Amino acid sequence: RKGSGIFPGDKLVRHAAPDYRSIDHILRMQRASLGSHDRVLLVDDWIETGNQAAAVREMVEESGARWLGCSVIVDQLGQDRQRAVGTVRALLSTRDLPPAGL
Repeated sequence: RKGSGIFPGDKLVRHAAPDYRSIDHILRMQRASLGSHDRVLLVDDWIETGNQAAAVREMVEESGARWLGCSVIVDQLGQDRQRAVGTVRALLSTRDLPPAGL
C-alpha cells in the first residue's frame, strides 16, 4: 500500500526512489501477509523506472516469500534496473509502440 492511513499490524516499509513523475513513495505491507510458503508475482500496467517494483521485491524477500518477478503490459525498464527488479514479462516493449502523436 502507498501512503498513510489505517493499516493495522506489524509492517514492512520501504521508501521507493522517485518514479517517472519524480514522486517518492513509501510502500507498506503487513508482515503477516506473506510467509515462506508464498510466491509473489507483481502485476502492473507499465514498468518504467522499476523503483517501486524493486522496493516491493525487497519487502517480499524480507518476509521470507519467493519473488517471481513482474508481469506488465508495457516494459520500458532499462537494462541497468533489470537486476533490481528481476524477471519481467511484458506484452509489449516501448520500442513496439508507435511514436507519440500518431
